Amino acid sequence: MTLTTRHTLTTGHICCGAGGDILGAKLAGAVPLWGFDLNAAAVHTARANHPDTTIHHADLRSIRLQDLSAVDMIICGIPCQPFTPIGKRLGVKDIRDITIPLVKLISDIRPAYLLFENVREYKSSESFNVLNEALAMYEIDWQVINYADYGIPQRRLRLFGLGKLWDGKAFGHPNATHTESPDMFNRLLSWVKFADIRDGADMRPMSARAISGVFSRRLKYIKSGHGFSLQLIDGNNLCPTVLATMHSGSGCKSNMVIVYDDGRLRHLSFLEARRAQGFPDDYMFCGNNKDNWLMVANAIPPGIAAVYIQNIWKA
Repeated sequence: MTLTTRHTLTTGHICCGAGGDILGAKLAGAVPLWGFDLNAAAVHTARANHPDTTIHHADLRSIRLQDLSAVDMIICGIPCQPFTPIGKRLGVKDIRDITIPLVKLISDIRPAYLLFENVREYKSSESFNVLNEALAMYEIDWQVINYADYGIPQRRLRLFGLGKLWDGKAFGHPNATHTESPDMFNRLLSWVKFADIRDGADMRPMSARAISGVFSRRLKYIKSGHGFSLQLIDGNNLCPTVLATMHSGSGCKSNMVIVYDDGRLRHLSFLEARRAQGFPDDYMFCGNNKDNWLMVANAIPPGIAAVYIQNIWKA
């Protein structure tokens, strides 16, 4: 489908998760018509927040084309597990890789615009090459962005692919709106610091035993030749990348974030994690604690989706 007249942009959302990119589409003035995800808690959450959008509980491999209306733009947060070190970087050999059914669905619907999001490692995978070759009718521009440069209160680097059906007209990624060190010449705003999203009122201070355990684990990993990232943040820092593993504490076995808050050490709160991804405080999450952290960590921030849609729509 190619746009011939200017009208309200319609969007479809593959692997929509909790609906962060659906909210972003609405913020940009677009109309999200449908979305789907395999995770039941995510579907429940997306439906609760977006009753005016049809959300299917379905796997991409089983979704029926007749259930999806034509849209101007498809947005897809491509599952990252097949491309990360933790996921062993199996790519197309990983059962979680969706490249083949993804390009088939896009080719069948043929939207005017595409937006993909994934980890940086995706660009060096075989799946990346397969996707670009199969979608040769699109001009897709790939770029790594830092969410903080677009007003999201989090240091998070992600690869975005912005595509449109080939027509020879120039287009590109949106310009940054924020920077670490603004000056009178660039006219950019400062990064949004952790102080602006901080709220750990319901969080208990870490015990001496818990703190000792962190340093013992760090020493163990270093001695075994493995890396261990330990980040201590306060209000003057950016929130680091929100991880799904933070449901059991601020990080995982080899990555730990500790908040220094008025003389006490604690973990990142779920409210802070939501804010770090740009979700409003009244956005409903309908899973258990582990589900909710996973949904937040996997989301495309509403503000990022909005700025991309606005940028390509005005081109």
